Amino acid sequence: SPSLNALPLFPRPLARQSNDYVTVGAMFISGFDLVLRYTLALGIRHAKIELSTSLSSRIYIPGFWHGLNIYYDLDVILERGTFESLCKPLFERAETVMNRAIKDACLQPRDFNELFLIGGSSKIPRLRSRVSEMTGRNPSALIHPETGVAEGAVIMAGVLGGQIMDVL
Repeated sequence: SPSLNALPLFPRPLARQSNDYVTVGAMFISGFDLVLRYTLALGIRHAKIELSTSLSSRIYIPGFWHGLNIYYDLDVILERGTFESLCKPLFERAETVMNRAIKDACLQPRDFNELFLIGGSSKIPRLRSRVSEMTGRNPSALIHPETGVAEGAVIMAGVLGGQIMDVL
């Protein structure tokens, strides 16, 4: 089937969408069904993960879109630089949240003993480097970013239950 390989791809939440349509690059898809939306979301999520360790990622979704009884494959190479520029507003928002948290805690970055980033997005190289620039410290790799929230909840439960002392 034909390929939409020249199509620029905008990852969610940067894809313009409503309940009735999604715009991917210059392509307007009316009545965008949930299966295609989910398939696109999976492709973009895979690309985000892959871009944490490589400079580009291919998003290939066969039979992604059809028009005039012809099905088109979505075949896009997403470069890390393009991904980072599309996500710039999200990085800026994360920076604002971090600055606010530091201010609310009445701390300065020099007061940190260690710096941990948790959550899947903390593996994005641009986000990690920006946090390093802001704090003057490299984030620690002692806690796995994907399980850090759960580990913290377990520790907090132990503290609140009186089973763990002198952690906070």
